[in-house]
Amino acid sequence: MVELTGGCICCTMKVDLYQTLKEIRREFNPRQIFIESTGVADPSMITGAFDDAELRDQMEVSTVITVLDIELWEAREYFGPIFFNQLIRADLILLNKIDIVDENKFSQFLKEIHEMLPHSQVVPTIHCNVDPDIVLTGRTRIPQMANYDEHNHHHYDHELHEENLYGKEDAKFAYISFSFRSSDALDEKCFELFTENLPWELFRMKGPVHVRDRTVLVNYVGGKNEWSAWDGDEETCLVFVGWNVSGEETIQKLKNCLGEKEG
Repeated sequence: MVELTGGCICCTMKVDLYQTLKEIRREFNPRQIFIESTGVADPSMITGAFDDAELRDQMEVSTVITVLDIELWEAREYFGPIFFNQLIRADLILLNKIDIVDENKFSQFLKEIHEMLPHSQVVPTIHCNVDPDIVLTGRTRIPQMANYDEHNHHHYDHELHEENLYGKEDAKFAYISFSFRSSDALDEKCFELFTENLPWELFRMKGPVHVRDRTVLVNYVGGKNEWSAWDGDEETCLVFVGWNVSGEETIQKLKNCLGEKEG
């Protein structure tokens, strides 16, 4: 970890940021670098550092993450342009402290944020507790998980039966998880429509999905859907994470996409 002090990396310390990134690249050649700014930084000023010719050839910005205190959303009209720039520039918004607002307000705020920022992923959190895979992979870098051997199968079962992936045990505010598994093929168009109509409160769905002519790995986060190659068993094995959603109702809608058994 390298700490830059004595100013703001958006402006007075921009040169220091350039040099530090170049030194880290030369000395460690890391696969990923996390840049954590203060709460009043403009993301566009930080990502602008990669306009530097040398950095641009060696690195690329994968994901911009903004933490949004849900209480501040209601008072958003009182904040200046930096507040909105942080949200507009974000690929991923962690909507934090959802446990301190009324359930109805939470649903209202979540809907408003998605309507105002349709290109951002929004994941509700408590104490910013989030699946590391969401942060580490970014929007377009979904792991292939190609070798679905017995070890991975067992690991995935552990995920499927985890009652609360995100930690808080309060029955009112805890995230819920549930799963679906079937060897029967799903109708692809029906499944696409299913994902398009998932409620905002259902913010995580991941696993292999078997459609009639192929099996793909689906990674759904905060309203955004990514499909990638899957070389494992031809079956559907999905885990869902959400808040204030009906697992039974969601699974029933998914079952409606099951096709007839072959043979």
